[in-house]
Amino acid sequence: MNLTRSLLEATVSLVVLMGLSRWVLGIFGKKATVFHATATRQLVLLTWPLLAVGTGFAAAGPGLLAPTAAERGLAWALLAAILALAVPALVLHLRYYTLNAATTLVFDPLGGGYRWL
Repeated sequence: MNLTRSLLEATVSLVVLMGLSRWVLGIFGKKATVFHATATRQLVLLTWPLLAVGTGFAAAGPGLLAPTAAERGLAWALLAAILALAVPALVLHLRYYTLNAATTLVFDPLGGGYRWL
């Protein structure tokens, strides 16, 4: 209990510190006007979906070695459902990345908004 509370306090203080530092740096920094579809950006966009799939695999994993056939069948059904939902999204994401890898989005406020290069 004490360890959990200490970890939670440390996490909250780190989040607050990072938020404050981002706010302070935002005051003195220059706004970015060019967006590139880089592999790092795509990985950031994939973080939550990959975590959700990993959580689903963790839930289905122990059931795959269950002693009864019914439990194993339910675990395989859960695994199939996870993959049925995850694979199309991942394929669509990879297609988006390959189509837009050479695209650059530039914010031009005087020219009427965004334009693609």
